[in-house]
Amino acid sequence: LRPEVMQLFGAAHLTRRLHRDLAGVFGLGAGTPIGELTGEYPQVCHYRSGEYFSAHEDAFPVCEAQRSNYQRRATLLVYLNDVERGGCTTFE
Repeated sequence: LRPEVMQLFGAAHLTRRLHRDLAGVFGLGAGTPIGELTGEYPQVCHYRSGEYFSAHEDAFPVCEAQRSNYQRRATLLVYLNDVERGGCTTFE
């Protein structure tokens, strides 16, 4: 979700709260002014029955991380609903 899309749907405050809570709960970026935190725009996925995300790595390849001087340090999954059956997440 790009800033203009979040603004359109009134969700900009959610991003600010997420950054604040990540620092408070997990210590990620603790003591760093909000304007200096780095991160990526949230990605929202909606899976229908039988759909899944194939095995993958969230980190960038080393050569790309060195070139851009940026590497993903953490991935946060948030489930927005609950289901009676299925819906599991498996990490290999």
